[in-house]
Amino acid sequence: MKIERNPFAFFALFLLLFSGSGCVEYPEGPQYSIWPIRQRVLNTWTWSYALEDGANNTGARADSTMELAADQTVRICAKTGEGCRTGTWNLVRKQTKLQLIFNGRAVAYDIQRLLRDEMWLYVEDNGVTYDWELVPAN
Repeated sequence: MKIERNPFAFFALFLLLFSGSGCVEYPEGPQYSIWPIRQRVLNTWTWSYALEDGANNTGARADSTMELAADQTVRICAKTGEGCRTGTWNLVRKQTKLQLIFNGRAVAYDIQRLLRDEMWLYVEDNGVTYDWELVPAN
């Protein structure tokens, strides 16, 4: 019995498996995703864990959200007290960093893990470390 090979099917499978849209390696994964990086970033996020300069600030951030919109605006809002800050965001350094820009000041966070339902960010900014784990707000 002879098996016929369809070159188009092989080529389509090759493109699906090895296209660069979701194949960026993050330290904590995933190694590959069918969802493009930009699609995984777009969401309204809330902090499930926040370590800031060695202190656990999860409770202080628990009522806050960070909305990353398709038009590249970012809006961080606290339900109590502080109100909202609006800025812009970009993916930089071969899509391994999420850059947030507020009032002309840019900070690029290392993306440690990025799934549709989980995003881990890390940065050291002016001697202060921020280690955040975010999940969708909804």
